[in-house]
Amino acid sequence: MSSSQQTIEDLEGYLFADNREAFLDKLVQGSQSYYYFSLLHKINSSSTVSPKTHQLARDYKNAYTSNPSQMIYLRSLLKRFDDPSLSDTEKNSIIEELRVQYLYLQFNYTKPADITTSTLSSDKTQISSTLNPQSVTLNEKLDEAYKNSYLFSQISPTAYTRLDTKKIAEADNTIIEKFLSGADPADFEDFPQLTLSMGCTTIEDYFVCYLGVQIQL
Repeated sequence: MSSSQQTIEDLEGYLFADNREAFLDKLVQGSQSYYYFSLLHKINSSSTVSPKTHQLARDYKNAYTSNPSQMIYLRSLLKRFDDPSLSDTEKNSIIEELRVQYLYLQFNYTKPADITTSTLSSDKTQISSTLNPQSVTLNEKLDEAYKNSYLFSQISPTAYTRLDTKKIAEADNTIIEKFLSGADPADFEDFPQLTLSMGCTTIEDYFVCYLGVQIQL
């Protein structure tokens, strides 16, 4: 299900539904809309993502190689990463998958051949760190992207759910426009308020200005 096939009516129905369970019951079971919104609801309504739900998200991504299916799987990955019960090995595996499939960052480097000694005294106590260097570097890159439109343009729209929307709202217009033109409305619970804080006078303005769609609310 591409963004163009995902109807505005379904997006409106999900975003503004008082009872989202009732909204899901109206969808045709087995359709792409059903998979998309059902998985989105499962992920959003729980503090963690169960292995079963994560596998369903993976199956959905593999079955439909579309931006929405990629976004659902990415959201599942990020929610899994926040699960305190996961081991360091499992978290590092998620970081690597995010790097390779979504952020396209390179952490590899070649050690300079002319460095042969250390300035640290061998008798000084070395304090080990529990921080994963890949995770730290990733956060640093994201912090830089809020201030640099070129770096921001390197971030895949499917990774926008990891961004701090308050920082984006304070960024320059180029970054705000890039975010709004690539963000999926269904991925943000407060999207109507979010568009207003980023310069759209109304939610209708968002669809017209950034999606090129005229809607009637």
